[in-house]
Amino acid sequence: MAPSKQKKKRRSRTEKQTKKLLFSEAINYLLEQSLEQRVKDPDLSKEYFLSAKKMGMRGRFHLPKQYRHLFCHKCYTPLTSNTARVRLNSKKKQVHYQCLICRSEHRIGYHKPKP
Repeated sequence: MAPSKQKKKRRSRTEKQTKKLLFSEAINYLLEQSLEQRVKDPDLSKEYFLSAKKMGMRGRFHLPKQYRHLFCHKCYTPLTSNTARVRLNSKKKQVHYQCLICRSEHRIGYHKPKP
């Protein structure tokens, strides 16, 4: 016998919007907690960031850039003055971050605002 053909239950737009709102609030809360614990307890900060990232993947969200640039992309350690080296390259208009734990480098571009 062939499997029964059941119609998939579709979610309405309001259910999707509420789900999206709940995910974004939870992610923002975890990221704020992670920033508060950055200097005091880096391991706890790392856990908060990882759980926020997992929630983002589950809900298909990108984490905001302002938070993504504060953590190492390889080992997810919070980048502070004790765990990172920051250099400015004015010729290429880049900020170079080097994690002192895993030795990975990240470059973020910047530009002068137009008048």
